[in-house]
Amino acid sequence: MNEHRMVVACYKPATQMVVLYTFSYRSTKHYNCLQNVALNILQAKFRRSFNSPIAHGNNHWFYTVVMATLEKSKEINLLMTAIERKEKTEQILRSLGITLIDQLPPLEEESAVRLRTPQEIAKRLLILTYLNCIVEADHLKQDVILFLKKEGLWESTTAQEKTWFEKKELTETEVTQILWRGEAIWFMLWALDKTDKLELPVSEINIDKVIPLLPPFMQDTTGFITSATIRSTTEILDQADLTFRLLWALREADLDGSYELPLNAGIVHERYNAINWIMFVNEKWDE
Repeated sequence: MNEHRMVVACYKPATQMVVLYTFSYRSTKHYNCLQNVALNILQAKFRRSFNSPIAHGNNHWFYTVVMATLEKSKEINLLMTAIERKEKTEQILRSLGITLIDQLPPLEEESAVRLRTPQEIAKRLLILTYLNCIVEADHLKQDVILFLKKEGLWESTTAQEKTWFEKKELTETEVTQILWRGEAIWFMLWALDKTDKLELPVSEINIDKVIPLLPPFMQDTTGFITSATIRSTTEILDQADLTFRLLWALREADLDGSYELPLNAGIVHERYNAINWIMFVNEKWDE
């Protein structure tokens, strides 16, 4: 049976944002049912609302479905460009009272982005979780190491992480560095669509929000890893662009010295490192 492609375009007039989702389908009856609502996607690109909205008003999303077996090159042309994403992020920052030097470049085009697999991300966040565990309960170090080896996670730990797991006593600096990884864990859970919303980097994550989203302590992780799914490249790249510019905003504020931003620099740094790893900007976690 042939596989077809379905593109769902989402458009919000208030923010002039367009997001595309691509799905595969095999039944031709779905095509026949939906072909009547197919619209010209370029209307959205030129800031016009769709016909057949599911909600009315400037602050709501409008949805339409474009049915076709699209050529890849045509599909790419419908994605938000890097410059458009940069402008959208800058608009968000201005709404928060944050201004930036305009010389900052856009990030790469979405069509050029490569993401790690959800299984790689799931393994990494589990390793970071158990690294946090041995900080709070260092008497469990050997048990945790044996567990990671049994689950096939030990081979994915970095050389630095192995040192921390095996070290008799961690320094205060090392403990602080490890505990900050909790923010990277939360970002990765968001990237795996385990939590609906990623708040602005202001307040540190409460561990009580993290635990229910993870496998039970020291129990089988296979299902968690194999069933992991990742958010769309669009969503990941949106957060990458925002975090990149928030990081620079913090640096500018620090250099200026006359004002402070209502942001937590530690959270921004951890998200930035996690995003760079997910997007292969950093080949290795410890880079």
